[in-house]
Amino acid sequence: MPGNRTCPKSQQVLSHTTLTPNKLIREMISFWCKNQGIKLPDTVQFSKDGGLTKADRDHFVSLLKKMSSNLSGQREAAEELRQLTKKMPSFRALFVEYVNAVPHLLFPFSQKSSSEIHVGLQEDLITTLLNISIHDDNKKLVAENPTAEE
Repeated sequence: MPGNRTCPKSQQVLSHTTLTPNKLIREMISFWCKNQGIKLPDTVQFSKDGGLTKADRDHFVSLLKKMSSNLSGQREAAEELRQLTKKMPSFRALFVEYVNAVPHLLFPFSQKSSSEIHVGLQEDLITTLLNISIHDDNKKLVAENPTAEE
């Protein structure tokens, strides 16, 4: 994740952020899976920019568009965005790349007061906001968004 040089476990500053594939661990996992009869998924080929494919980016945009749909669509999209931003730093970074991503995410708050929004939807939106704020470049986006201030 660009800009983040802190270990998430120890909170110590990292001397570098270069990742090195651990082929021995990969072999051990493959061996164990083979013995257990578990088929590993094919290796995913990542794009140069953060490990996300065009399909990932398109999916991200479609989830943001769902935030302006009906309650069911909003809840589905908000839950998935929460899960993706929790597990994948590259999805957190997408919020910087798409200028209106935060306003789209918070669209339900702009339409109704907090007390009128479904509790599960509120939780997913706020958790997603917290998840994306982990990414240093998103802190300013979140802080400067008028909907996030309310």
